Amino acid sequence: MTYIYLRQNRIDRAIEAGLRTVTWQPDFAQAHYFLGAAYFFKTESDPGHFRRAAEQLAEVVRLDPTYGSGWMMLALAMLEAGDYDGAERYAQRLLDMMGAGTAPHVLPHAELAIGACWLRRGNWSSALEWHRRGIEYWTPRDHMYREHSLALNACGMGEAHLRAGNFEQALADFRRASNTLKEYPRILGIGRIQVRATAGLSAAYAALGDAARATPLLAQAEALLEEVRPQTGTAFPGGTLAGEICYAVAIAQARNGHAAAALRSLEQAAGSGWRDWRWLDTDPELEPLRGEARFQPLVERLRQLPPVEFSVHHLVLCENQPSSPACCRPPAPPRSRRRAPCLHLPREVLHQPGRFHPRGHEELVVALLENPDDVRLRKLDGPAWSPKVYR
Repeated sequence: MTYIYLRQNRIDRAIEAGLRTVTWQPDFAQAHYFLGAAYFFKTESDPGHFRRAAEQLAEVVRLDPTYGSGWMMLALAMLEAGDYDGAERYAQRLLDMMGAGTAPHVLPHAELAIGACWLRRGNWSSALEWHRRGIEYWTPRDHMYREHSLALNACGMGEAHLRAGNFEQALADFRRASNTLKEYPRILGIGRIQVRATAGLSAAYAALGDAARATPLLAQAEALLEEVRPQTGTAFPGGTLAGEICYAVAIAQARNGHAAAALRSLEQAAGSGWRDWRWLDTDPELEPLRGEARFQPLVERLRQLPPVEFSVHHLVLCENQPSSPACCRPPAPPRSRRRAPCLHLPREVLHQPGRFHPRGHEELVVALLENPDDVRLRKLDGPAWSPKVYR
């Protein structure tokens, strides 16, 4: 229900449903994931919910280190907070899991997140390389977020080319993103991606000195931004949150010489959850605004936001070993889920030693011994394994 409420744009109801679920089932990683997503979406209207989003997402990977979506959302949260090293580490963790086949599902946007990290570090070539990898990897695949990922990576390439001074190539990248949206009109959050693509086209045309094309595209992006901003349920962290699309429009406005409008858009971005003061302070596209009286106070306001601790809930990262994967402390003992203590164990599951929760009887842990005919059971909150061996 949390996810359904999210996509219905009923964010407060989504949070209520998520809180009920994690209270009833505190050891269920997916419940924490969707509650974290709901808090993340809530930052569009109340940026103060960002810390709660981070806490829930940290809890996801503490409970289940193989939950790939949790690592991806944590990477996007770190990017939102301006911690590029942390964001890259989390996204790389997901890529490593996918490469090793340990992630339950193939998930997009890891390359997108790493590309955005390199962009904000000022390394245009590395940003382009990661966005190119994302496009090459997802082009031949069949996935519900395939076109979403392709369009956003194309926008990422356009933004890197724009800052590198390759305006013609930036124009081609933003056209590619726009054409993807026209070809696949049912992409989740298509209006928000279209804001980024249209704003990028306007900025590229303005950089090329073609005001006749840049001006109407900017007006189109501004109008579309006002239309989609209230539609939080169509957002996706890592490219289409309100703060990110307001920022994209601000870049186009600055390129078109509309300094006052660009500052308003940046202030809207900050009010909609944008936290990355470092990129605001170093992005070369904002150079025309740095002499404006309202610019530095905005940077300072974001700089003064309290840092978000991502080591909550005993999540431990290998901060001093950047080549090492992130790791987690063992989760707290799970709690009983109050189901009937009967068990009909299908024989086909007895194929290798290990432990699992039988479907429909999650209050039990089943230990498969070396002999496939020997099965031991215990309650999740039980003191020890049962002395009886089930055959």
